[in-house]
Amino acid sequence: QLQPHHKANFRLSKKKSPRKDGDTSKEVKDVSRLSHDRSKIVPLSPSSEFFQKLGVSNADGKPVNGMASKLRQCQKFVEIVGNLVDNASNASPSTSPTKIRVIDMGCGRGYL
Repeated sequence: QLQPHHKANFRLSKKKSPRKDGDTSKEVKDVSRLSHDRSKIVPLSPSSEFFQKLGVSNADGKPVNGMASKLRQCQKFVEIVGNLVDNASNASPSTSPTKIRVIDMGCGRGYL
């Protein structure tokens, strides 16, 4: 019997019937990689007060109906801006600006 920490290989024979290939007793070293329910690494928690006040997510971190794409868009924006800020602060002092300016173009409801 297969357990989560075992590995088995199967292949189809010429007659298209499944056939076990090799030994099923080989152990997989990192069982956590087998999970399909891994949590995503996001720069800002969906349950943060910021998203709740905007009406994008609820206290459980679940998107409000119709706001899942807006939540993803906000997460991507924070990821991009975070990388830009990190790159600017890691640049050499002679080429790095001392201030970072953010300009709001006034489009939309201001989620970003």
